[in-house]
This record gives sequence, structure tokens and C-alpha cells, in this order.
Amino acid sequence: MSGFVNNFFPQMQQIGPVGASGAYVPYGDDRSMAVWFFPKAVQMGAASEEAGRPIFEDRHFVHIQQPGERDFVEREATGSDKMRWPEKWAAYEQQRDQAETGTPLQVLFPAEPSIIETLKLLRVQTVEQLAGLGEPAMARIGMGARGYVERARRFMEESKLAAPFSKMQGELEAERARTEALSTQLQQALARIDALEAADGAPRRRLTLQHEEAPPPPLGENPRNAGRR
Repeated sequence: MSGFVNNFFPQMQQIGPVGASGAYVPYGDDRSMAVWFFPKAVQMGAASEEAGRPIFEDRHFVHIQQPGERDFVEREATGSDKMRWPEKWAAYEQQRDQAETGTPLQVLFPAEPSIIETLKLLRVQTVEQLAGLGEPAMARIGMGARGYVERARRFMEESKLAAPFSKMQGELEAERARTEALSTQLQQALARIDALEAADGAPRRRLTLQHEEAPPPPLGENPRNAGRR
């Protein structure tokens, strides 16, 4: 059965990004790739030949690289690239830093800045990128690389398990904040009422429940007949 699937549905064999060596990267995706857009001057052949001098035109280019690996692609950006990495494209258009999106490496290595700097030199800037490294990238990092990657993958798995609890805690915090805000608004409203009534010289009326009792019957009368008159 597996042979049938492999022969007729080859696209199902690898669902995810592939490194330069062809190795499947189980934790990687487009968001974890090292990508940035940049401007580049391109010489226009026909216009240069017609003018008899070099004519250049500014074009938008994109750099695409699997974190940790040596190989990369740089080419003119297409509409597909802009849709594939919309946050990076928006940052580029707005001339903002095209920072990587993800969990900072400082979360894993708070007291080991040397590891962080080593990884950043290889375009590995987030825990997600580190968790997605393949064998070629780990070979480039050298000693300790496999331990770093395993630590990142454990962090990702534990984060998935903790996600429902984190969501619940966030919802409880939000509800507590809403309750405190409503309490503050109520206190402010009561304070305004006090101020207005103090200015009018009238005491604030408080809502209370009072039980009215019937007056006692005249002396010598049966209490049971008091309400029949």
C-alpha cells in the first residue's frame, strides 16, 4: 500500500520545507526561514545600449535562506514572495527592520550569549528556526549543535502542551481586568453623584428594602379580626 501511495502521490512524501541537502525539516516552515527584501540597482540592457551609457533601475529583491545552511537564493521579488512573507514585505515597504518573528534565543540560553551570537552568525535568530535545523546546518554549527536543536524542540513541544493553560490564564486575567474596570467605573459614578448632591445640599438617596408592618389593633380587639373591618 505504501508503494502505491509513493508512486501515485509523490507530493505527499514531504509536507514541509526542504533544506539544501534535500533533508526534510519537520519543525520548519516559511515563517522560520531567513528572508528579507532589499533594493538593488539593475542595469537595463536595451536602455543602456540605446543611450550609449549604463542605465540602471531600482528593483525589489529578496534573500531566501534556510537558517544554518550555507546556500541561499537572491533574486528579484515576485508577487508570490510578497504574499508568502507579507510581514517582511510590509516592513520593507515601511523601511522598518525586517526582524525575524518568533521566540528569542535568549529564552533558551539566558546565560550563554556566546551560543546566541554563534547561531545568529548562521542566520538562526529564533527558537523556531533552531528547532527546524537539519543535519547540514548542525554540521556547520559544530560541537553541541544537536543538543541545542533538541533543547529547542523540547521547548516547542512543551509550549504546545502548555498553550491551553496559558490561554485559560490569559482569559482569567482579562476577566479580572474587566471586573476591576467596572468596579472603578461604579466608584467614580457614585463619587460624581455624591458631589452633585453635596452641591444641592440634599443627601444621597440609598436604595434600601423596607418591610411595612400593619398598625397594631385597638386594645381589646381580636387581632384576627383587625384586618376584616
